Amino acid sequence: MVRFHAMRLRKFNFLMVIVGFIFAAEGCHQPFAQGQALYDANCSRCHGMDGQGFENLYPGILESPYLMTAGSGLACVIVHGSDYLDEKRGGPGDEIPMPENKHLTPVEVLNIINYLSWEFGSRETTTIDQVMRAMEGCKE
Repeated sequence: MVRFHAMRLRKFNFLMVIVGFIFAAEGCHQPFAQGQALYDANCSRCHGMDGQGFENLYPGILESPYLMTAGSGLACVIVHGSDYLDEKRGGPGDEIPMPENKHLTPVEVLNIINYLSWEFGSRETTTIDQVMRAMEGCKE
């Protein structure tokens, strides 16, 4: 009886290892899946699924200096939208105003930033501490 349970336990452990490898392999394809889901829900309607924007209506994000350089600007743009951009450039731009996303938590902003960096940018990761400091320094 003990031998039977030991054999079942070994089979179960082996199965769990295989399942673990399958889940780990799935996670390697897109390490920032939460950020992608948040981008899809909050940003892609205007900036597009591929970050190209839509003609002259909504700007693409691929050439954005906020995406291409590490720093606090991207967190502020995501949270405060055009208000932050207008403040930085000294007045309103020509594009349709970008809405604010104050409903996003710092972790959600972090996930979007890391997804954007992975998918379209330098592939540098940002930490939650960097996002928290950036959000504290943004215009309220």
